[in-house]
Amino acid sequence: MGGTHYPLILLLLVGLLMFIAYYLFMDPQWNFFATILMVAVMLLPYMGIIASGLAVYIAVGLVVSGVVAVGLFALLHLLLPDLEPVSNRQPIEILSPEQWAHEAMQALVIAFPVIIFVYYLQITGALLIMVIIGILSLQTTGQKSVKTSMFLLLTNGLGGLLAILFYECLVMVPTFTFLLALIALIGCVISTKIYRQPEKAPISAGVMSALLVVLGSGVTSDSKLIEVSFYIRIGQILLASAYMVFVSYLLESWKKESD
Repeated sequence: MGGTHYPLILLLLVGLLMFIAYYLFMDPQWNFFATILMVAVMLLPYMGIIASGLAVYIAVGLVVSGVVAVGLFALLHLLLPDLEPVSNRQPIEILSPEQWAHEAMQALVIAFPVIIFVYYLQITGALLIMVIIGILSLQTTGQKSVKTSMFLLLTNGLGGLLAILFYECLVMVPTFTFLLALIALIGCVISTKIYRQPEKAPISAGVMSALLVVLGSGVTSDSKLIEVSFYIRIGQILLASAYMVFVSYLLESWKKESD
């Protein structure tokens, strides 16, 4: 709360914590913690600027959602254990600490300008863009950053189209039971595709993530202009993906010129 009174110090602290989150994200054992840390670092200081009580409320929500996610993960693995032999799993690429730091710094270079822009202008409507870019920026580092960014644009676009279809169905049948049935249906379909076609699993997972983000933020909105805000959120996701493509192209061009 004290840092919110000093913008420069606050942004430096946010950047430092984001770098730590990116660095930890390289280790599969720290993926979940790093993701929660990344969301908290981007949202909580910003909310602290607006209202300290709101920041505490969101922090409690992150804690509860993390505990629920871990609990459900453990429960499902107890009920449906992983039967795949360990020897058949693909080995995880191990990078050196220097490579970890390099990739984390590249991700920070991609995401931090957006963080500064949103914090400086205090654009509450751009929070979704900030979070998406912050989480996905690490995936666009490396030698195939432009291709990865195009992939993110494709998956988010497909997720947005699917969300539009779901929303129109909810307009015709506006009940919570029908909403749960739709989410359960798409969850079963996409999870089946993930396990039957593991080579295309990132596409299915990306589509599902975009769908849940747009649909969840839309149906929980208390705004009377829910349809307008729904399509605005889809546009924000596509705008964030387009930004990733643009910055990744610039970084890759700079690498080729320096080589």
